Amino acid sequence: MKTNKSFDFERFKEETMQGLYDGKKMGGIDGVFAPMLKHLKKNMRAKGYRECESILPLQRHALERQDVCMDHFIKTLFNDEDFAVSSKK
Repeated sequence: MKTNKSFDFERFKEETMQGLYDGKKMGGIDGVFAPMLKHLKKNMRAKGYRECESILPLQRHALERQDVCMDHFIKTLFNDEDFAVSSKK
């Protein structure tokens, strides 16, 4: 597995935790998760769709664009027995 050294996870973790303790927001372009999301977006664009198609958020996005319901998405994650248990109301 290739690693990208341009993202310092330990530094990100420390800054994020401090930001959360200081009451900063999590999301948005100025949220504490913004540096990590920017890094992920950059790497996913560089890799392209085929290398990223197994990533769950991208799978869900593709299913939504095809107008496939949530049950179908969950079935792709669980075996039949677990899906039956998760579907009971």
